[in-house]
Amino acid sequence: MFDIDFVIPWVDGADIEWQKQFNLYLPEGKAGIDIGTNRYRDNGLLRYWFRGVETFAPWVRKIHFITAGHKPEWLNINNPKLHFVKHTDYIPKEYLPTFNSSVIELMLHKIPDLSEHFVHFNDDFFLINPVNPENYFTSDGKVKDSAIFRSIPISEYGRILLSDEIMIDKCIDRKDLFRKNKSKWFSLKYKRRILQNLYFSKRIEDAYLECCHFSRPLTKTSISNGWEICEKELFNAMKNRYRTGYDLTICFFRILNLYRGNFEPINNEENRILTDIDKDINKICNSIKGKTVREIVINDSICENYDNRLKQVKAAFEYKFPKKSSFEL
Repeated sequence: MFDIDFVIPWVDGADIEWQKQFNLYLPEGKAGIDIGTNRYRDNGLLRYWFRGVETFAPWVRKIHFITAGHKPEWLNINNPKLHFVKHTDYIPKEYLPTFNSSVIELMLHKIPDLSEHFVHFNDDFFLINPVNPENYFTSDGKVKDSAIFRSIPISEYGRILLSDEIMIDKCIDRKDLFRKNKSKWFSLKYKRRILQNLYFSKRIEDAYLECCHFSRPLTKTSISNGWEICEKELFNAMKNRYRTGYDLTICFFRILNLYRGNFEPINNEENRILTDIDKDINKICNSIKGKTVREIVINDSICENYDNRLKQVKAAFEYKFPKKSSFEL
């Protein structure tokens, strides 16, 4: 099997120097940008991400940990599997500093020593039971992914998804999409959700490919191909220092790759849970402690009893991972 790396961006919103820069570049009025505190705060769960990787994905070649330059005080940056990456290591200086996660992820293929095949994580995507390379890639290097269509939601998030799809329409003729790779668009692995694709196959202009909000298998080649086609537009998107409703995201490269049929269908929802910290806290904690879910995504949100909820989640992680990983001092 070929080498597979993990990539995870992280920010410490409590870093004083980072805060100074963040406030220095804020535009007057702050119109159209997303600066919610839950976008940047560190909730103290990152160490469990590393424990999960070491316990359940020991086969990973290297972890590329991306920050603006700050790091958790407990992180062992001398671990041979850890590559501590600063934004300045791969993002052109004219686009720095940036506080936009989308911008940070658009040029991941430029990270030094990144393997061709890698899995992209957010810092709230946790491995809580064994995973293997076959969960992410085929033996010949294709990504494993779900290609599920749905209507675009009317929201700020929907606006961002629409930005990616508008860019896709410049690259792919979606009208002829379902004539090709039918076995991938209508795979039985999608189970009941295959009906969504059947429905939208006649209404493709009203649909978008659902964004997979779990760890994502990617290749450097797929990102490079996207840049070759839309270099001007992508560089223009790099100028957004803060999150906006008009960003281009890493999902652009994923979707382009799916439209081209360079994937093997899987059901992305099997043995995975996507939730918010303000949802059923007992279900979240029991899932962490259990043996059936291999990945849990716990979106941060502003809610009542946040501190108590976070305390319960940490206790569940401590139950699951009572020992430090080699990535901790």
